[in-house]
Amino acid sequence: MRRMCLAALVMVIIPMSATADEFRALLDESDALLKAGLQRVADPTTSGLYLKAYHLAAKAADMQPGSYEANWKAARLARCYCGQIRWFLIKDWKKECVRVAKPAMKYGQRAIELEPKRVEGHFWYACLIGSYSDGVSIITALKEGLKNKTQHSLEAAVRIDPAYWDYSPYLGLGEFWYLLPWPLKDASKARDLLEKYNKHVPATADNIEEGWVYLGMVLLESKDAKDKARGRQYLQKAAAGRFPYFANMAKEALR
Repeated sequence: MRRMCLAALVMVIIPMSATADEFRALLDESDALLKAGLQRVADPTTSGLYLKAYHLAAKAADMQPGSYEANWKAARLARCYCGQIRWFLIKDWKKECVRVAKPAMKYGQRAIELEPKRVEGHFWYACLIGSYSDGVSIITALKEGLKNKTQHSLEAAVRIDPAYWDYSPYLGLGEFWYLLPWPLKDASKARDLLEKYNKHVPATADNIEEGWVYLGMVLLESKDAKDKARGRQYLQKAAAGRFPYFANMAKEALR
């Protein structure tokens, strides 16, 4: 009887240990791919690294749904992939953003439920809604009731840790208020947040050109000549930047 109990105990412990090891290995490999990708963001093929990393993190999150780490990392990598294919205007990027971002939102939502006072879940969930909106249009996203969810998550991210991911919560919330259609758009709030982002963001940040574009466009809408001149400077820098998506936006705004 004792031997049977010991055998049963071993059978329980070993599979649990193997599962834990596989879970950790999935996240470690995913982290390594992300690190490699972040070192070559100016290469459009980096999107392939991000997609592979996303699948690994998503598998880990599905394996352990109660893991905050796995869920927010899966949400982050889905956004990194969608961002990369948008930045380089890779063929059918809008459809691909919808395909990946929509189901990946569950990881962001789950992360928020697990740790509502942590910044990662809020930030990446809002970013995924942004990627989904890029694909279906902002109007469609509004009709689907995603405005309040995006606003709540971005405001939570700014409140919890505005310096996260090179001060990107400021950038995300600033874009949010700028891109909303009238009468929801609030250019004053957008400018305040985008000014904060551009003031604090490190010069080496991946998102810096995005910040230049949106602040530049906000400033061009000002009636003040100095604001307009500064806006053109930001847009000229973005127009000469690394990413075709933002370069094209900047050139169009300058025209």
